[in-house]
Amino acid sequence: MFLLDYLQHRRDCQTKQSTRASTISSFPAPYHTPLTPTDKETLTAPIESLVASVHAGTTTPLSILHTYGKLALKAHARTNCLTEILLPSAEEWLATSDKDKNGGEINLRGPLAGIPVSLKDTVIVGGYDTTVGFSSFVGNKTPLDGPMVRMLKDAGAVPYVKTNLPITLLSFESTNEVWGRCVNPHKKGYSRAGVRGYLYYLWVKYVKRDDVWARLVRNWRAQSAFENWKLLDYSAGVLPITHVDKALDKLPASFEIKKLNGVARGAYKHYDAEKMHGLPVGVQVVGRRLEEEKVLAIMKRLEDGLGENKYQLMGFDDLD
Repeated sequence: MFLLDYLQHRRDCQTKQSTRASTISSFPAPYHTPLTPTDKETLTAPIESLVASVHAGTTTPLSILHTYGKLALKAHARTNCLTEILLPSAEEWLATSDKDKNGGEINLRGPLAGIPVSLKDTVIVGGYDTTVGFSSFVGNKTPLDGPMVRMLKDAGAVPYVKTNLPITLLSFESTNEVWGRCVNPHKKGYSRAGVRGYLYYLWVKYVKRDDVWARLVRNWRAQSAFENWKLLDYSAGVLPITHVDKALDKLPASFEIKKLNGVARGAYKHYDAEKMHGLPVGVQVVGRRLEEEKVLAIMKRLEDGLGENKYQLMGFDDLD
């Protein structure tokens, strides 16, 4: 039975990845041509100006979708970051929508009219799987959108891709066998940064004898949808600050990983400043529920405080 399950697992993983590849290769020219100056203007334009141009009819949502889709495919070619490709459906949703009427899938009179939005692979989109990296979830598509997607469409946003993640989100790297490894655009040897139950608590408490890990996982259990929402319902933002420096960030010779608790050992066992040289280093700003504006304001102050040392993001040309 185990062998049959494994073979089914392999088939499911191969099916998802081959379907994704054939979907991408079947796209028309607008998604495969180099970024034009107009594309770059669209990608750097403030969201509010794009929405205003859609409302005014001076920019079409389809042209914005083509631009964002083109960039997403370039990023995927470099990093393997995409899972479900929603672009064909997104074009159909826009074709049935009219900013002068109330009908259609997308509300083009909404506050996010025509703005493409990427989603994590946990988010339910009607007609597409939500695997969370599990091959056993392949084929679990539902006919209707989940609440988040419905809310986004009602606001005028256009879901256009889903992105890779760790299996069940319970890992540090965006890697799973269904979709493959999502590599870090700065260093191919690394993935993007992204554990369970009572038996694990017993293991770390009495076998590994690690009280810190034990306290973290002691009360872990399956959560209801409402409990998960409460767990994740906080405001947070990540801001890149600098890069790993192999000289400045090298661990001292006196560093002894064996003296650390399990949590710290897990963080440091793969740390290698030489290999990680050049990787981005960021900080996370965390606020309470409904404090998004406060979090954004603090992030802006942090960025302003960097002055001329402000982190330089990768350019569009870096993806070619």
